[in-house]
Amino acid sequence: MKRFFIVARVAVVVVTAIFVGCSGEERVINTLPDAWQLLCVSSGMPATLALQEYPDNKSVSADMFMQANNMELPAAVSNVQEFRDKLYLLMPSAKKIYAIDSKTFLLKDSIDFSAENHIPAAICFANATTAYVSHENDTTVSVVDITAFKIARTIAVGKKPVGIAAVGNQVFVANQASNTVTQIDTRTNLVVAQHQTPPAPTFAQPSTDGKSILIICLGAGKIDNSVPKTDAYAVFIDAPTARITQQVALHDAYYGSDAAAKPRGLAVTQADWAFIPTDIGLFQIDLINKGQPYLINETAYDIACYNYRRAELLLTLNGDIIVADPNTGKEKNKYSMPVATAAAVLGR
Repeated sequence: MKRFFIVARVAVVVVTAIFVGCSGEERVINTLPDAWQLLCVSSGMPATLALQEYPDNKSVSADMFMQANNMELPAAVSNVQEFRDKLYLLMPSAKKIYAIDSKTFLLKDSIDFSAENHIPAAICFANATTAYVSHENDTTVSVVDITAFKIARTIAVGKKPVGIAAVGNQVFVANQASNTVTQIDTRTNLVVAQHQTPPAPTFAQPSTDGKSILIICLGAGKIDNSVPKTDAYAVFIDAPTARITQQVALHDAYYGSDAAAKPRGLAVTQADWAFIPTDIGLFQIDLINKGQPYLINETAYDIACYNYRRAELLLTLNGDIIVADPNTGKEKNKYSMPVATAAAVLGR
């Protein structure tokens, strides 16, 4: 039986009506079509950046990187982060991150970790000149000068650091194999706290108010099948006080534990709703009130992304892009994806 729950916040909305008298002025009707573009980054090889125009589902380019640079990407892309005027493409097997112009797609520079044999797992940006990169095959985070694209230093964290996010002058690193989150003060690049979490902390995203961080833990038995499965957890950490304020299991509040739920990603909207696609369906969390996660949809989406340009939640499933309401997660439209599988979908 399908299980659907309505998650809502109570708000007071003041509506101001403006009445305009007959002035003899002709009304202007906007007849321009509502068209937009999405960049779909393939997760396989050959790695491509396919640009598609919607709602007509018209191809702008099958590979914007090839078109702009006259060469292919050297390895599969696992993640993409947009910061200021650049897109940062993480390529774990090449141990590199490419920085390309977000408008022209021209390759501007690269960050090469091959000399250190460090795999880039995730990247976040503390300020206009500094990035922090986690390395899943090590116990360190690299501090990168993104004006010169050079590694400035490394910081010791926990085992298998994967997810990473910045809140104000604090960086949080999810150490998947240590069951900890390392908190780094970017003013000194010193570790100021090690937060103990449920098993396998993996995804990290900040709240939009810049005060807290949300960590999604997979739970035991989701990576290593030799141990019994336990619930996935959402962990809230307050950045200024460096303490965990709440941790709640990702299970169905009405039907009991769903230990089989394995989170696949995390997307946070501008209205402070978090959406977590899992093997058993889509969970939603209220980041303002930090309440119980709800299973709002039993569809096992592949990834979840937030398109801040259009304030829409983007979900992918079986070669389709689903445009969903950013407050409820309810599906609004569905379009075919220009790549077989996507590592990320970005609004243009």
